[in-house]
Amino acid sequence: LAWRAVRATPEGNPADGDSFDMTSPSYRYIRRLNLLRKAYFGAFGKDECDVVETPTEPVDEILVFTRGCAVADRVTVIANFNTKAGKTFSVAVPWPEGTQLIDVLPEHGAKSFLVGAGGQISVELPPVGALALVNGSVHEVAPQVVSVEPRHGSVVRPPAAGETAEVRLRFDRPMAPEVAGLATLDGRSGVFSCAAPDCKEFIAAASAKEFRDGIHVVEVPETARSSSGLSLVAGFRSTFVVAADDSSIIASPAEHRRSGLICDGGAAICHHAPGATALRIMNAGGEWSEWRPYEERSSWTVTDARGVAVQYHAEGSTSFIAGDCVVAGGGHCYASWHGEMFFR
Repeated sequence: LAWRAVRATPEGNPADGDSFDMTSPSYRYIRRLNLLRKAYFGAFGKDECDVVETPTEPVDEILVFTRGCAVADRVTVIANFNTKAGKTFSVAVPWPEGTQLIDVLPEHGAKSFLVGAGGQISVELPPVGALALVNGSVHEVAPQVVSVEPRHGSVVRPPAAGETAEVRLRFDRPMAPEVAGLATLDGRSGVFSCAAPDCKEFIAAASAKEFRDGIHVVEVPETARSSSGLSLVAGFRSTFVVAADDSSIIASPAEHRRSGLICDGGAAICHHAPGATALRIMNAGGEWSEWRPYEERSSWTVTDARGVAVQYHAEGSTSFIAGDCVVAGGGHCYASWHGEMFFR
């Protein structure tokens, strides 16, 4: 699912565009798979863990196997590898007739299956659908953040002077009240509070000064615990951008051509990339300068009709690139960093 080039469903790959969003369906699904694996198989410290059972009569394009480190924790996995067509079929499982099996994959609304005569169950799977069936109750796994506002990777406007903006975190279950003191906004703790008595959602208010243009970070450490005592296992991190308008290079990274980047009559480069921490500059066909700390204005010698490119480092990424090109009299030309690549 994480390989974006794979057309995993008729509609495409659900992981495409998740951009490291820890609340995206694909991330949460893979995380749940890992948590279920640990819950049912532990550290794989027994010989039984390496025993894999498969049905004697295979089903075309369907993967079926059973594995478990103990009889009580056996899991039967059934997966449809057809990316276009659903499958309806019967398959044998290693439980006697009358056994009630539960699919542990969904976060909510687990579906049950009754084992019929001959140890068979009837299954209907959508394209690339899967089941993980167990006998008994579903093991509780670690809590997770299911939504954050502003959404990860989103661009929002700052609040007006005298007003505040809200940041919200919502978990999949009630959390311990002390999580409010563990969650941080831009490294500041003590800004969140429980939105309701069950502490399933937390809220923070930020002033216009705190919600300044740039990249903002929401974090929850792995030590955060649910009301039942289960820890988060892995820390949560989400970022969003605040921008007063669309001129910010960090807020609009797809807009590579930036009129006005070359400024002061060609004697300087003027930057507008709040949130960037470093930058480097290059004249088309030349060499990149050394990286330097982010600044709003860089002295630079610009050649008439020769493009200039600037690369910015922000939030661990150097994918923010802008260019400009001017000709005598103030006109503009295409900005490029070599003869065959133009920012249009």
